[in-house]
Formats: sequence, C-alpha cells, structure tokens
Amino acid sequence: MRHAGAETSYKLYRFYPVQICLAYGLLAVSMVLAIHKAVINYPSWKVIWPVFPAFGFFWNTYWILGRVSLELKSKNGEVHWRSPLRRGVVPISELRHARPAKFSGSFQVYETGEGTAFVAGVWKGLDGFNENLRASNPHFSYRFGRQWKLVQRWPGKARIMPIEPESVADNAA
Repeated sequence: MRHAGAETSYKLYRFYPVQICLAYGLLAVSMVLAIHKAVINYPSWKVIWPVFPAFGFFWNTYWILGRVSLELKSKNGEVHWRSPLRRGVVPISELRHARPAKFSGSFQVYETGEGTAFVAGVWKGLDGFNENLRASNPHFSYRFGRQWKLVQRWPGKARIMPIEPESVADNAA
C-alpha cells in the first residue's frame, strides 16, 4: 500500500455522523410516541412491551455512539481512535489482530492480548490503514467479512490520508 508504515488517518464517510443522528432521532421520537400510546390506551401490564425496543435503542446507542470509532490515526507508534462519546490510545505493538464483528460485518474489531481495544466501521481505505499497522507491527493480522466486498463496489473514495507533519507555528501555540 502506498501509506504502509507512514503515519495515516482513516475516517468513515462524511455523512455517517449525520446519518446516525437522524436515525437515532427518529427512533427516539417513535419510542416516546409508542410508550405514550401504551400508557394511555392499555392496561398497566401491556406497558412493558414498548420497554423492549427502548432497551434495544439504548444498547445500540451505547455501541454506535460509545464504541464505534469514526476516526483512526496511527502516529508515533500508537493508534488514536475517536468515537462520538469516547476516545482512546492503543500502542500499535499491543495490537494482535482485527476481525469482523460477530454482530455485524460492517464493523471491524481490533484486539490486543487483553481483549477488545476498539471497533471501527468498515469503509474504503481500511485495508490501507490495516497494512500500515502491519508494517509497524509484523505480529498484527487482519481479515474482513462479507461487508468488505460490498463496500468496495460502492461509490466514494478511500478515506485513508497521510497525516501531515505539524508546522512549527502549531507547535509554538
């Protein structure tokens, strides 16, 4: 790959955060309406049924907003990941492998010797980012699921970019 061993950045497509906010906004409104209707129109024991979708909504909110990385950066021997609600740093030397998520092939799970380090969405350019990690850590391996083949056919460009060195003015600030 052209960026192998270099400091690189990988991002999901630009519309992804907007898509997630719209989807969760619509889900939240529909859940409130369903619970409101259940409380007004049904006996108390039937109110429990809208609680199941509410539990699913909050579980998915935790995963999508708290665990799935929107941006990955590899620099100075570390991977910096950022999700909408969390962020973290993992040394590249600790990464062991990346595999498709069990619950969805559209997510890539990066693991260390201690367990899951972070989760990233699969989009064009992730193979280049993984090759960069493999160039920095020969023990790192990865594989993609079926979603990867589908993503390669979609329109759009690869979202891997070299990280530009910081200028002297940025360091002085």
